[in-house]
Amino acid sequence: MGKIDKDQLELFPDIGKVKVKLTNTVRTKVRISKYGKMNSIFIDKLGETVHPLIERIKGYFLNERNKAYWAGMMDGDASIYRGEPNKLNNWQVCLDLKQSAAEPVFEFAELFDSYITEIDTKNKNAEPSLRSIISGPRAVIFCYFINEYIYSDERKSRIAKCLKEAGFEDEHINVPRKPINWDYIAGIFDSEGSAEMELRQTGKSKNYRMSFKITNSDQSITEPIREFFKSKNYMFHSDNARKGSMSYKKYHSTPELKKKWDESHLKEVRDVRIDPGKDQIHLCTLYDELIPRIKIGHKIKSMEDTQKYVYLRKRLRGLNG
Repeated sequence: MGKIDKDQLELFPDIGKVKVKLTNTVRTKVRISKYGKMNSIFIDKLGETVHPLIERIKGYFLNERNKAYWAGMMDGDASIYRGEPNKLNNWQVCLDLKQSAAEPVFEFAELFDSYITEIDTKNKNAEPSLRSIISGPRAVIFCYFINEYIYSDERKSRIAKCLKEAGFEDEHINVPRKPINWDYIAGIFDSEGSAEMELRQTGKSKNYRMSFKITNSDQSITEPIREFFKSKNYMFHSDNARKGSMSYKKYHSTPELKKKWDESHLKEVRDVRIDPGKDQIHLCTLYDELIPRIKIGHKIKSMEDTQKYVYLRKRLRGLNG
């Protein structure tokens, strides 16, 4: 289901502990990495014995559902960029999520035996986030396994550069995209989606307003997602297109992104919003597919609460004729 379940635990007998590096006067070390920095996928100079961590990662990604989930996460909140300029094989993959939705960060860090850092801006209106970064062979092997499920043209281009510099041939880089599936939807929903059930009051009456949406500014992502939902006979609300400002710091991290900022510092953001259907039954069937696949606890709870409310209301209406 995209998670490390009991059947897969044998692939991770001793994956090592995760070091949590806290900033802004909070320095509590929670876990320590077993392997530390990795310069090669091999553990001997002859290149004959593969590093045990790489073997475990390969075992995890034998499951196509795991590939699709993390590709969705990469197309959403994860990012790939070059670390030190002009240094080969120094690409980095970063996953940064709010502390209240950081379950994927912990799984990502455990899988790749990487550090976790708490980012606290000390802004009372901003929730601290947790960040995990992998680089070198870890980043290369991750990009290789998720490449065929990536839909963002920008991410696809960056992954191609990463794999090319790592020595992969074109036939292993320019692979055809695999069709979007529910696990990919779960990954991008965990990163950029929301499922809400909000109590609204209109005059003297109160009603719950339920919604499901995935927000992104990249049409190379949103259009295939729309086609996927159409193939499953889901209907949509309006696009709710709007202008959203890009992070100045993020878009000055590389010369390529700085140029993109200079050309336009505003991007059009679009929501893929599912029509709940009569009595919100479409949302319930949608949640049946996603609940076993997503990782973020509060999103699962919101979906389950919506289903309970819808089914209870339907039952009460039946009892009352």
